[in-house]
Amino acid sequence: MKKSVKKLCFLCLLICNTICVGFSQDRSSELIKLAEHFMSIDHHRAANKMFLKAYFLDRTNDHTELPLQISESFYLLNDFENASKYINTYIRQSSIPLHKQMDAKYFKLRMLYEQKRYKETLASLFQFKQDQIDYDRDKYHYYLALSYSLDNNYKNSQEAIEQLSYYHLLPKEEINYIFKRLIKNDQRWNYKYTLLSMFVPGLGQFAYGDYADALNSFIINAGFATLFIYIQQTLSLTDAVLSVAPWFGRYYVGGLNNTSIGSKKHQNTITDKYIVQLIQVLSKYKPLQ
Repeated sequence: MKKSVKKLCFLCLLICNTICVGFSQDRSSELIKLAEHFMSIDHHRAANKMFLKAYFLDRTNDHTELPLQISESFYLLNDFENASKYINTYIRQSSIPLHKQMDAKYFKLRMLYEQKRYKETLASLFQFKQDQIDYDRDKYHYYLALSYSLDNNYKNSQEAIEQLSYYHLLPKEEINYIFKRLIKNDQRWNYKYTLLSMFVPGLGQFAYGDYADALNSFIINAGFATLFIYIQQTLSLTDAVLSVAPWFGRYYVGGLNNTSIGSKKHQNTITDKYIVQLIQVLSKYKPLQ
């Protein structure tokens, strides 16, 4: 009698579970359709919530594209951490065909680029298996060249470019010029601008092209220097030191810090300029799909 009751209870639980799973799957499909509608009208946050609910209800993992959709919605919300988490979940699915897997991997690389995590992009590329590289060798070497360039490894970047199937079509002189400028800019000694500003406030900023900050620094420091001399002559050296020197020192040191930070920003701006030129040259002859 007890065995019959247990079997009956087990059968009831199995039936209830089947019904719940069926309901969950139907509900999941409805939520995905609603989320896709929100995506089409650029309501990304609402779409993200719907996708996540559908993912929770997808008990049998029938919706294989769902992690990718969640990742894309997080990406549009600038939540790169969660976007990477779900794209990794999508890639790990054994049922994903190679072309979709590769699209997802390159989508992940793009997210890493936007976060300026260049060493991680290289590490991800090094983990590609041979069949993944062979799927689109040009795209692989394009991303490899770009990653090396952004990591200031220009020699390896040039070697990766030479592996492109359309390398013979590329303007070699223009590419060599871009890399010469990148190397020269990378070897720039930024401390020379700080040294210039130590001797003449604002001269360092003027040297690397920030004329507004250079003029501002020169006028303020020159004004405090003039005030120091005036108080020394009219009152005393002690009065000048106590009243003007602290302010002069503050703005003088602040100008040196601005020079150091500004020169590095200027260096990065030049690097970005030539990287963009390199991308334009490479993409002109074979745009990436």
